Amino acid sequence: MPNPVQLQNQHVLCHQQATVCACASQAVELVAQGAEPNTRDKAGLTPSHYAASKGHLDILQFLATKGVDLEAEDPRGRTAFHYAAASGATEVARWLIGRSAWLDSYDAEDDTPLHLAAR
Repeated sequence: MPNPVQLQNQHVLCHQQATVCACASQAVELVAQGAEPNTRDKAGLTPSHYAASKGHLDILQFLATKGVDLEAEDPRGRTAFHYAAASGATEVARWLIGRSAWLDSYDAEDDTPLHLAAR
């Protein structure tokens, strides 16, 4: 069983791993070893925000099986759906819609995912 320092390091790595293309198996392993899938980094982002912004549907689907909050908001009030829409990750956006993502959620700047997708 990892000690608290190792788990903290794994939490940080989980965020970093969600942004790298070849990281799905590593992210799976970190969460399997006890890394918290809803943990936030210093910017207030969760692994689901990063996975959605990079179009990593496989990681997002795995995180969902581990209880990740797909409606978690960052400090600007943006959800994974906002990030998917802003980055053009249409496959991720469709999957989130199928999981009942809140389509009209406004962020702190009064933008919805649709506003971000249109830019």
